[in-house]
Amino acid sequence: MKPVIAITTGEPAGIGPDIIAAIKPADFDARLVIIGDRDLLASRAAQLDSTIEYVDYPSDNRQPQTLEVIHQPLARASQAGVLDADNARQVLALLDRACQGCLDG
Repeated sequence: MKPVIAITTGEPAGIGPDIIAAIKPADFDARLVIIGDRDLLASRAAQLDSTIEYVDYPSDNRQPQTLEVIHQPLARASQAGVLDADNARQVLALLDRACQGCLDG
């Protein structure tokens, strides 16, 4: 059984979503689970011409170009490089969810 690695998107206006769009899941000997806003991830991936696909966690339909997502919605849509204080709670919620996942095993 592969280990599970949770990855938060971080600040939605930052580079976290861009880095996630560049991940090649097949390069990891682990199950990668992204915690973040599904729409933000898909939007950034499209902007960067990434072929990554996102599916809801947990999924039994993982493919080589697929990442599982625990959806934590943004308060407002985000634009790269433009901070929005209304999304600050979402960033904290990402960390809370990741910590809870570690505690739950």
